[in-house]
Amino acid sequence: MKRHLNSSPSLSVASDPPLPVLTAVDPLPEAPPTQPPPDRQIKLALDVQVGDLRVVRRVDGAKPQPPTENVL
Repeated sequence: MKRHLNSSPSLSVASDPPLPVLTAVDPLPEAPPTQPPPDRQIKLALDVQVGDLRVVRRVDGAKPQPPTENVL
């Protein structure tokens, strides 16, 4: 006796539940381009006296740092 594939309930295509519809997943958005840090501005003030040299530094508009001790 020959068996037909359609006669078996486990192989019947018509009685199987429909397959879920697969959708494409949107790719992640690209990260915005990063900006390089702004250039830093460093200002130096030199106090030059006979046998005495002091340096004051000011970075990016902040309050001036205390003067250095005699650098000579």
